[in-house]
Amino acid sequence: MPIFKWILGALILVALGAGHPVFAQSPEILVEQARDAQRAGDHNKAVDLITKAMKAGLNTSDLYFRRGLSYEKIGANTEAINDYTQALKLNPRTETAYNNRGSTYIRLGDYQKAIADFTHVIKMNSAHTLAHYNRGNAYLRLENYEKAIQDFSKSIELNKDDRDAYNNRGWSLLQLNRIAESIKDFDKAIEIDPEYSLGYANRGAAYVKLGETKKAIADLNKAIELKPDYSPAYYQRGNAFFNSGSVDRAIDDYNETLKLNPDYADAFNNRGWAFHTKGDQSAALRDVTKAISLKPDLARAYSNRAAIYKSQGDCAKAIPDFSKALELAKGPSAVFAMRANCYLALKEFDNAANDLEKTLSLDPEDAASIEALGKLRESQGKYVKAAALFDALVKLTPEDPNALLNLGVALGKAGKFKEAVQQLNKAIELDPNLREAYLSRAVVYEFMGWFEKSKSDLLTAEALKNSQTEAEVPKESLETSLIR
Repeated sequence: MPIFKWILGALILVALGAGHPVFAQSPEILVEQARDAQRAGDHNKAVDLITKAMKAGLNTSDLYFRRGLSYEKIGANTEAINDYTQALKLNPRTETAYNNRGSTYIRLGDYQKAIADFTHVIKMNSAHTLAHYNRGNAYLRLENYEKAIQDFSKSIELNKDDRDAYNNRGWSLLQLNRIAESIKDFDKAIEIDPEYSLGYANRGAAYVKLGETKKAIADLNKAIELKPDYSPAYYQRGNAFFNSGSVDRAIDDYNETLKLNPDYADAFNNRGWAFHTKGDQSAALRDVTKAISLKPDLARAYSNRAAIYKSQGDCAKAIPDFSKALELAKGPSAVFAMRANCYLALKEFDNAANDLEKTLSLDPEDAASIEALGKLRESQGKYVKAAALFDALVKLTPEDPNALLNLGVALGKAGKFKEAVQQLNKAIELDPNLREAYLSRAVVYEFMGWFEKSKSDLLTAEALKNSQTEAEVPKESLETSLIR
């Protein structure tokens, strides 16, 4: 009988205890378990435990913040933002919630909202190092390098041993071509942490820009040694090899880059240009077209594909790509010049003239474009404008007899015969074998009525013709023969 009573009592206790509140875990215990899970890195479990604690009635700013942190760790960025927002509603003075929400906005690519959150933290606490650093990263992604540099500088002022702040400021400086300053920052980052692979990789990239190939390759080798799966290091080393003329080794590194990161658009673009250099135009077009499909705003890929089309004589395909590159890159002078070259080939002289004018507005000392535009104006009968351009060319290249020849011809066509003879005399002084100068001066002398001098120059030109070989005739730049 006592045994039966004991069993019956146990059954009653089990039946009553199964759903009785006395046996349920308290919200506080759930929160403590969630903290343990976070410390152990089990953030899915932490989210589940905190959610249960909330359902049990515990709703604090700290709890939302903690769940937001775990959501962030598992990549649930939208949920993390929602929790950080709720935490801020309950406690608007939580600096860390603003900072973490800003970091999550960066991951989502919403950089303006991120900047707003970091700015709010800085207003609350101007010495918040991480907020300055993070806002610098947001500005960096927006390509607002000047503001990024300001924030990284403030972060460094507050924490002089932060290798990442030096590295990121160095990278921002590099984008502004302040290469020497960027290298100093990368040096400092490496001094703080001699095993900092990113510092070596970025300093290597800076040396690539400087054209210091040996230093670049040494740094990039070190970066790869420290982090063998870091694709940008292979990419930059490929660039260094290409710049040094080792095209095959460059292609090998671009191949390795693409094994590690099959969506690396810049690597496709640069490998394409390397294939173009080797004469494999099919592979070149395949790669630069792939780069465009991966990154439709990559201006370099359009200009490279245009240059490949142009090399194949297909200016009709090249011009739209040059135009797209100019739209994206806001007008580098070299691309205007190349598109002008194509317009000349298609005999679209007005378009060519417009592009050459734009080239010179961006680079007034582009000698090839000055010459091409001068010859184009000359072909259009605008001799005074042509003479002004050739005069600028002579000032830029005073030892070039061909520039003096062009100026003399334009002045002669403009009816300024004495000035024309002066320039042609100078051209002949610099190059006594310049046959075109004698022929042009002979024409001018004839217009001036100086027939004996004209005849003498014609005889000299004939003698030079018999002594010169075709191989000695200089090749004209920018296909200016098309507008003669």
